[in-house]
Amino acid sequence: MKNAIENGHWGSRGTAGATIAAGLTFENIGMTFGDKVALDGVDLYIEPGEVVSLLGQSGSGKTTLLRIAAGIERPTQGRLLINDIVASDTHTFTPPEKRSVGLMFQDYALFPHLSILQNVMFGLNDLSKQDAECEAKVALQRVGLEDYVEKFPHMLSGGQQQRVALARAIAPRPSVLLMDEPFSGLDNRLRDRVRDETLAVIREIGATCIIVTHDPEEALRMSDRIVLLRDGQIVQNGGPDDLYYNPVDYWAARFFSELNEVDGVIQGGKAQTPIGTFTTEQFDEEQDVRVCVRHHGLKMHHEISEDYVAGHPGRILRRMFLGEVELYEIALKGIDYPFFARIGGGKIFAHGDNIGVSFRKKHTLIFAKDG
Repeated sequence: MKNAIENGHWGSRGTAGATIAAGLTFENIGMTFGDKVALDGVDLYIEPGEVVSLLGQSGSGKTTLLRIAAGIERPTQGRLLINDIVASDTHTFTPPEKRSVGLMFQDYALFPHLSILQNVMFGLNDLSKQDAECEAKVALQRVGLEDYVEKFPHMLSGGQQQRVALARAIAPRPSVLLMDEPFSGLDNRLRDRVRDETLAVIREIGATCIIVTHDPEEALRMSDRIVLLRDGQIVQNGGPDDLYYNPVDYWAARFFSELNEVDGVIQGGKAQTPIGTFTTEQFDEEQDVRVCVRHHGLKMHHEISEDYVAGHPGRILRRMFLGEVELYEIALKGIDYPFFARIGGGKIFAHGDNIGVSFRKKHTLIFAKDG
């Protein structure tokens, strides 16, 4: 088991005991730090047992919202309710230890002078030492570290320290679990595996969970719902599929994937562009638009004859092998900048090949040019 755990496998872990999940309501939440507005009128409800990601760039307000939920910060405007009971507003403030909230920070915040068992026991102040030790061992078993109780944080890998932090957060059986960039310190080889195992534990305990992340793939992978923030406001709030396939604006679309872009104009209910015509019904006649195609929304075709190329004519400028996919840089007839395509295994195109390019509808997005 030791080698398995060090290599990122959690091995045989215990079954997590259930908790009583709580609903969270953010009503018109505002937060300022001096002249800086961190949150501006945020309204959000999180269902009991729901896993929600707060997604956005640095400075978007996601960590501030998490800290308000935890009771580390007090909002300057609005109120926070936990199970319809006011936990924080201009007159009321429930301290963190009274909120049944588990916290997991980006740097794990483990005490270097305490053993792994003592680290997990640290927040179990309301229990006797014997009961606290029992609960801590159960939590460590849940994350596959029951054999590490006597070790110290510096003796563990980053992935193992992350699991200790998770065990400490779930040991008190919180109603709400708050996680601030919990996987950012892990290397790519371990990140996916640890995320999946962490999510399995979250589902088992049944707690409401808020995850702060700047990684769109992580949010898509882990969440029941994603709340996308920008400049202290909610840009879009919905399921992963909805945010990916129906982004509310150009900025939201670019947040989730790289885009090829071409300008167009609406004529006869269609976007006319130098690379073809795209059907749309949401714009006014003669309105300027931006047509965006995700890299994996391009389909490449070999030349069929000297006189005909399937799709829009193009030529391969460069091929980059990325392992599971190939990244192609393509010159398209009618535009003076390259498009990029990510193509899975199968056909391989070479530098200089004349090709045709078509565009998958579900990966093609159209936005107002001035939006």
